Amino acid sequence: MIELRKMTPAEFLDYMEYAVDNYAVEKQKGEGLTQAEAQKVSKESYAKLLPQGLESKDQFLYSAIEKSTHRAIGILWMAKKLNGEKPYVFIYDIELLPEKRGQGLGKQLLSLMEVEAKKLGCVSVGLHVFGHNAAAVALYEKSGFETTSRMMKKDFN
Repeated sequence: MIELRKMTPAEFLDYMEYAVDNYAVEKQKGEGLTQAEAQKVSKESYAKLLPQGLESKDQFLYSAIEKSTHRAIGILWMAKKLNGEKPYVFIYDIELLPEKRGQGLGKQLLSLMEVEAKKLGCVSVGLHVFGHNAAAVALYEKSGFETTSRMMKKDFN
């Protein structure tokens, strides 16, 4: 079992160190960017979305805490947005430690996200997932998410 806790400043610094590099790797895989291009895009994206770090407007960053050990085993970053006049949350990042995956904790984390989103007055949730992340796609589909758009590419070898 897990619970959400607002991310501490120390956790945020650790998260940022990991997240910028990880997102760059995903951009390389998903969009074919060079390492330098992907790093630049990643750094710019995080700087734009979190200009005041944990205090950035309408950004909510949590640590997923394992109740039995009180240890942080994952993160959730979501933002409150508007679609017309309907508020929704957009998940920018959701992740569990590799050794905690495949145990049903991802589904719990998504359920906890819904509770937090509803507290914010939101009526839906959106996210982006890279096509090569089959495990995440499967989790989201099992959790009731539907595909709303799809980008595709073909490499010429």
